[in-house]
Order: sequence, then C-alpha cells, then structure tokens
Amino acid sequence: MTAFATNGLARAHHTWSTTTPAPGARQILLVNLMPTKEATELQFLRLLDATGVNCDVTFAYPASHQLHHQRVAVLKHYLPLDRLWGTRFDALIVTGAPISGYSKVVAL
Repeated sequence: MTAFATNGLARAHHTWSTTTPAPGARQILLVNLMPTKEATELQFLRLLDATGVNCDVTFAYPASHQLHHQRVAVLKHYLPLDRLWGTRFDALIVTGAPISGYSKVVAL
C-alpha cells in the first residue's frame, strides 16, 4: 500500500518516493496552508502511507488565499482549487489557518 503524490513540493524535490499511482486508489485533495509546505506534505504522506490504503494525494491552494510562504513554489507545484471543480475526490484535508473569504471549499 502506498501514498502517491500527484504533485507538490515533496514530489518536485524527490523527497517522497513512490513509483506510480495504484489502480483504484483513494483520491485525496489536500489544501496545505501551513508555512512549512514540504514538511507538512511529508507528514501527511507518511500518515496516509501508514494506513495501508492506496492513496493518490493532490495538493491545492485557494486562489483567493494570500500565499505568504513559498509563493513561487506553490504556484508552480500545486493546483488552484478553481481548476478542480467537478473533479471527484474521496476526501478533503485542509491544513493550517482558516480560509477567510473562500466559501467554495465546502462545495468540493
């Protein structure tokens, strides 16, 4: 069983190694608002990996959120939530501070 990072800093920096997504894996959307983006990604990937359930994790950010930490890297390696409307995920994880002014997150 494995957690596969479909995008994100851990994948870009090769700090999380998985081969390929597993067929039938759970689709997890993770909105990472923590200032320590890569460390948080790794923490969640390890936790999901330890569940024994195959997971494909997609990292996203709300376009309306003010990115104060690693802005360029997040814009390059995360997906904006706007592009994911209509995409089906099995779970949504939101880390960090509350998202102010972004009510559509619940609508995923």
